[in-house]
Amino acid sequence: MKPTIELDRQKGVLSIQIPGDLTSTSVREFQKEILASVLMPAGVAPPWQVVAFDLSAAQMVDSMGLNLIVKIFKIVRAAGGRMQVVYHDTNVHRTLLFTRLDHHVELVKG
Repeated sequence: MKPTIELDRQKGVLSIQIPGDLTSTSVREFQKEILASVLMPAGVAPPWQVVAFDLSAAQMVDSMGLNLIVKIFKIVRAAGGRMQVVYHDTNVHRTLLFTRLDHHVELVKG
């Protein structure tokens, strides 16, 4: 399964919806596609101000998934944007809190 990546230019929001758990297996499948959607050439302003990373279908996030979230966050922050992580499962929420990602990204219950 592939992530759904959509840009709403009017709202300035890039939505990245993950179709299931964010684990080493799934990260390997689509990391390049996700990173390509947020990376911009030097000196070019991104067409988004907010990146919404949707994990509402996930019940688990492992260390590889967390690394991907951190990579995306660093790219978004360097571009002057904000990042939201949408979650539904309480285990995913606990993982995001335990790793203190809530101090860097906006957590949104979806």
